[in-house]
Amino acid sequence: MDRLEIKASYLQAAQLFAAKNDPRYYLKGILLTPENGGQIVATCGHKIIAIQDDELQALADPIIIELGGPITGYADIARIDGLDDGRGIVTMYRGGNIVKTAAWSKVDAKYPDYERVMPQPHRESAGLVGVGFNAEYMAICQKAARLITGKKDTFVKLSFGAVDTDIITVSFGAENVRMGVMPCRIK
Repeated sequence: MDRLEIKASYLQAAQLFAAKNDPRYYLKGILLTPENGGQIVATCGHKIIAIQDDELQALADPIIIELGGPITGYADIARIDGLDDGRGIVTMYRGGNIVKTAAWSKVDAKYPDYERVMPQPHRESAGLVGVGFNAEYMAICQKAARLITGKKDTFVKLSFGAVDTDIITVSFGAENVRMGVMPCRIK
């Protein structure tokens, strides 16, 4: 499969969660995987998003792509060309018209086991009093929710694990999207 079309908002939201300047170069990429019903995954190690999209089930193998720049702008569809070559172009469309293009290249690495740290819905708080987190990461979760829903007044729900070191689950009603923020120590 040399070409893939996905919702542009999914790719834009994932780009918000990818690392910017990190020695772990693979975290600067976005994982596209056919596993678990097809997933778009991005993390910087402090915040994470996994978006389920059936279109990715057509991929033969997982691939990590690093975009050559931000893919901002109003678009409906993102077409990723060149999957067989390991580099290509992401073309963003709105109403059939091209609104943005960006180069991408394959990151030759193994992506971390994201399912190990992903928020799990069955965990409940056992009297947790408080937890610290970076508010900027919550703002990114809010921005991703707005991108995906297309609504300006999207609200997020925070769910906490049993202890203050569990990942904080951030949800907004889209069942195919999981987001999380790692807690931090407050001195």
